[in-house]
Amino acid sequence: MTRNGLTFTALALAALCGPLAPPVAAQTPRSYTAVPLGSVTSALGINDAGQVVGQARATAWPNNSYACFWQNGVLTDLGAGVASGINNFGQMVGNNSQPHAMLWKNGMATDLGTLPGGRWSYAYGINDAGQVVGQSERLDPQGNLTVRAFLWDSATGMHDLGTLGGTYSCAYAINSVGQVVGVAADANGISYPFRWTPSAANATTGTMVALGTLSGTAKDINDSGEVVGGTGPMVRASSTYVWEPVRWDSSGGAHPLAKLPGRDAGLASAINNAGEVAGNCSYEVSYVDPEGFLYYYENYTAIVWDSDGTVIDLNALLPSGYSLTSANGINNSGQVAAGSTSAGFLLTPSIVPAPQNLVATAGALQVSLSWQPVSTATGYRVCRSTTSGGSYARIATVTGTSYSDVAVTVGTFYYYVVTAVNSQGQESGYSNQAGAAPYSPPLAAPTNLSAIAGKKQVSLKWTQSSTSGVTQNRIYRATTNGGPYSLRATLSVGTSYTDSSVTTGITYYYVVTALKSG
Repeated sequence: MTRNGLTFTALALAALCGPLAPPVAAQTPRSYTAVPLGSVTSALGINDAGQVVGQARATAWPNNSYACFWQNGVLTDLGAGVASGINNFGQMVGNNSQPHAMLWKNGMATDLGTLPGGRWSYAYGINDAGQVVGQSERLDPQGNLTVRAFLWDSATGMHDLGTLGGTYSCAYAINSVGQVVGVAADANGISYPFRWTPSAANATTGTMVALGTLSGTAKDINDSGEVVGGTGPMVRASSTYVWEPVRWDSSGGAHPLAKLPGRDAGLASAINNAGEVAGNCSYEVSYVDPEGFLYYYENYTAIVWDSDGTVIDLNALLPSGYSLTSANGINNSGQVAAGSTSAGFLLTPSIVPAPQNLVATAGALQVSLSWQPVSTATGYRVCRSTTSGGSYARIATVTGTSYSDVAVTVGTFYYYVVTAVNSQGQESGYSNQAGAAPYSPPLAAPTNLSAIAGKKQVSLKWTQSSTSGVTQNRIYRATTNGGPYSLRATLSVGTSYTDSSVTTGITYYYVVTALKSG
């Protein structure tokens, strides 16, 4: 179907999807198992079998990198260049170092050539029918070199998909019925996201229309005709072009996608038939080097949007150190082809249910946790944060359904979640969040208090039941047996006190308490 290779049962071209749900606040997140892809530096496409294509780091001259195919831990070198898309038959597209659009099929590499008069071409997407889309240089009838979106099939070769009136277009993805999306310029040179619809399913003739009136780009399309990409672009101080993430329904209606807190830009790169979207969010960072020069760079975070628009930070679901910057493909199982600045990963959603009914109970110098068991779990991971909603740090792994956290500070409120892990190492999403603040254990009261009457004084003595941490004693006095008592004195730790503020003939009643810091 698309750049990420998804293909499903063909749907009628006129099929419409219902209105998209508006973005909502983040819910309890799912969990992923992350598999590093060896020397893969860019994971760009994924199919339903979890096969990934992209670019890998070469270890020998003359090539610095090569197009690659990854499956079950085995990495295949496809030659110099990059692989950008894969379908469910394992057919892959990309480009060689010339660069020319390439098709890798059944172990054979085919150069797809260029549009007439062109010197270069790139292929980005392939569907299960074997149709390929991308962009190519071409010579127009007036002898000018232009760049055009193309559609290639094995029977008729490469076809120019046209533009929106300008001289530039590029196709990024194609679905199972042959709908194509990308970016194209109008007569004023302004680029718009487009959807090209064939005259019949998988035909090579069709009509290109702009998606809305905002400039932008369309990156992927699913079999329902839903499209994702971005509008803008915004221009940063660093001259970086960034986007607002957008999802278009099958009738062309635009629906902005929520961004992570603190991020003001993003791009939706891939969509599956369940309506789940992969992409990134970003914000601009500035810094001054030791010599006083001001620099800017864009900080990217890989994310997934659920079908209801919920935005999920993939880095928040993984152990620290991954620092994923992009999610470039998502298949029908929700597996994601993602990457950091220098490494590629396959993320697989967990199938383990999350623990339920987590309860946190405050205790003396501890917080006690309990939760319901998960039948498929062999263990549980306890995570903690001092901020509601995380980010959470793992503090323990246990086999039972309870845990006492004693590495706490009195007066601090702690928030907990628990995940379940099965025998294959797959981890569930988070349980409900529960929280509590530990308190200091009560001090034992002083004992053996005695009061001895003297001349205009009363002498008190007692036994300190616990001296551990005790910093003060308070003496209370009343003229009625049982009180109420009023504070008479506070003194450093001791076992005696003389009350000289007394009146002869009056009976006084005393109690003593112990205190410690905090």
